[in-house]
This record gives sequence, structure tokens and C-alpha cells, in this order.
Amino acid sequence: MNWISSIKFKLTVWNALVVMLIYAVAAVWIYFFMKNRLESQLSAKLENGLDIVATVVFTSGGDVCDWYHLGQDTPFLVFRNDTLVYQTKIWPQMGLTLGYSTRDFESDTLKTEFIERRSYLLKSRLVRTGMDKLYDFLVIYAIESTETRQTIDGLAAKLASGIQFIFILAVLGGYLLARRALYPIKALTNRALHISASSLSQRLPVVNPRDEIGQLTAVFNDVLQRLEVSFERLKRFTSDASHEFRTPLTAIRSIGEVALKDKRNNAEYRKAISSILEETNRLTDLVDSLLVLTRADSGKVKLEFAQVDLVSMTAAVLEELKVLAEEKNIKLIFFPKEKINAHINASIFRQALMNVLHNAINYTPRDGKITIDIVITKTKRIQIDVTDTGPGIPAHQREKVFERFFRLDDARSSSSGGAGLGLSIARWAVEINGGSISFVDFEGTGARCRILI
Repeated sequence: MNWISSIKFKLTVWNALVVMLIYAVAAVWIYFFMKNRLESQLSAKLENGLDIVATVVFTSGGDVCDWYHLGQDTPFLVFRNDTLVYQTKIWPQMGLTLGYSTRDFESDTLKTEFIERRSYLLKSRLVRTGMDKLYDFLVIYAIESTETRQTIDGLAAKLASGIQFIFILAVLGGYLLARRALYPIKALTNRALHISASSLSQRLPVVNPRDEIGQLTAVFNDVLQRLEVSFERLKRFTSDASHEFRTPLTAIRSIGEVALKDKRNNAEYRKAISSILEETNRLTDLVDSLLVLTRADSGKVKLEFAQVDLVSMTAAVLEELKVLAEEKNIKLIFFPKEKINAHINASIFRQALMNVLHNAINYTPRDGKITIDIVITKTKRIQIDVTDTGPGIPAHQREKVFERFFRLDDARSSSSGGAGLGLSIARWAVEINGGSISFVDFEGTGARCRILI
């Protein structure tokens, strides 16, 4: 697998980018916060010193002797009409410019001077003094800002140099985080590699059922469960289908071999051919049923629905099956009512009715009876009940009879001639029309199959 396209690589890169973005935002905020704070402190110190000198100049009325008491270590200049009238001794020692004029400053503005590797911050103020405010003095005050500038530049350098360190930590942390987060997926992958069609009973380990990976694993386990059930059903279906095919084929072969073994008259040959045709018809019915179920499983059956009178449909089906019922002297009881329409696919639903009624005739003993009733329930659903007087179905097996190739061992056995597919097809036909089918309890003997549509 290409490591660049791996989730681990992508998570590592995204983690590094996010961490670097957070660091960049934090570094810029810290830099400007500290810069503004230090410059504010320096400006406050400069403003305080200028206030003191300007106050003395104002209160002295222009008396230089009063200015002298401010000390020679306080760097300031005093101009009058662009003429320098006073300077402290420390000013030239600091190397600051003396040739300033009122044009170089606007009142309460800052000016920066760089001398060699040192920096100074200057600010001026215009002071008017005297009885008639005739004397204008320009006071220029200076303060060294070298340490503050170095602190700000040093902070910027440290924040910039920290980018490499943070980047390494972000990549390493992202890799470890991605590795830790993806470890359960790796474990799932290793376990899934050992699961095959012959070992579908295995399940993936669920480390934490509350997180996303645990929930995904639970879904996969559910899929495996359904696959296992489907494979078991397919194996059983294949085995049962093979058995059902083998029975008529064996019968056909045996009848043919016996017929060809010795010379026989025409009547015996006709009897053998009749038996072969009977088994062939049984085999054809089995193939047709399997084809119907195959179409049902594929989900490719195209349906067209229309309003159909179920009373007329039931009567028509009973007319077709009347001959089978008469052979066993079974009485079919159905009193046609007024039309009851349903929005269904007529051909498929008719197949369901045919299979349910055919099943009832097969398993109803001679001289029995089958009752068919169609009503509309209180919930506005159509209910079709087919009740026979046969041996009935135990409650615990009523759902199993709809499984493919399932037959009860007693009266409802393979001796009745069925392959165990009729009710499976009936359930599919009813459900694809939006209904349900089941065997229900009732007072009396036999079985009652109920269709709700």
C-alpha cells in the first residue's frame, strides 16, 4: 500500500498542519500582545518624564535655574523659537542630535533615533509660559528603548525558532495519535483476513462498543451473521435441491432400466412411459418453482399493480383446483360475496392463492373439507382465511413451513408429492404485494392459513 495515500499519513499531516496553525496564531497573538505591553510601558515612562520636565518649565516661567534642579542625568532639551536654550549634560554623552527645531516635531509625537546599536525614543511638547503666554518653549525628552527593542526582537526570534521544534512534535504526536487511533482497525484487518466462507462463524473483536470503530465493528459482525445465515441457507437449499432432483431422476432411470431389461407388451411399456412422464412433470414443476424463487431472490421482478377483485380471483382458482379436490372427495366451501378489490399484481398474487389452496388439498384427508373466507377487517385490511380439516401444524413449526424444502414428518410429508417450495413461493408472492401470510390458531382441528393484504 502506498504510504502517502494511507490514512495514517493523512492523519499525521493534518494533525501537524492544525498544530502549526494553532501555534502560528498563538505566536502572533503573544508577540503583538507582549510588544504592545512593553511599548505601552516604555511610552508611559517617557510620558511621565516629559510631564515632569514640561511642568517645571511651565511653572518656572522660563527660569533656567529651576530647570537645572531636574538634574543632569535626565536627558531633555529646551528650545525657544528654534534656539536651543538648555540641554542636560547626558544628552550629548548619549550621542543624541542637538540640531532639532519645532519643524522636526509635532506636539505629542514620538521620534526614534538609532545610535550605533542603541535606540532612543524621543517626544516633544510645546509649553507656553509667562503672564501673557508670550514665551513658547519646545521641550524634547528622550528615553533609551534598547532593552525594550531587544526584548521584543528576542521574543520574535524565540517564537520563530520554536516553529521547527513544534513541527517535529506535531508530526511525532500526529503519527503516534494516528497509530493509536488506527490500531483497532489494524486488529480488525488482521482478523478479517482469516475469515472465509468456511469460517463465517468467527466475529471481529469489539474493543469499545461505544466509539465509532466499535459501532462499525458491530455492523460488520451483523453482516457476518447475515452472511453466515445466508450461506447456511444456501448450503441447505443446494443439498435439498440436489435431493429433490435426485429422487425423480432416480425413479426415471429405474423405470427405464426395468422397462428395457426384458421384453414387455404394449400395455406395460405404456405404463412405464406414463410413470416416466409423471416423474418428468414432477421434475418440471420443481424446476419452475426454483426459477420463481431465483427471480424472487434476484429482486429483478417487475411488477405492475392494479385494482383486482379478490372474490372473483379466488373463485377462479378454486374452479381450477376442483378436480384435485374431487379426487379425494374434499368439499370446498366458499360463498362468494360482493366484490372486494385490492391494489395488487394479479398474476403473482394468484400464484400465492393457488399454492396455499393446493397445499391445503394435498394435506387434507379424504372426505375432508376446506373453507375459504374473505372479509375486510376493522383496520381496513383484506383478510383471506383458508381452513382445512387436516392434521394441523404444531405451533413451534408454523414459521418453518414457509422455509424452502421444509416438510413435516407426519401427515404433511414428501409422500404428498410436494417439494416443500409451495408455501415459500406463496410467502414471497404475498409479501411482494405488501401483505403477510401465516398459520394462526382457531377453534377446531386442522390448519388455518391467513393472508392479510
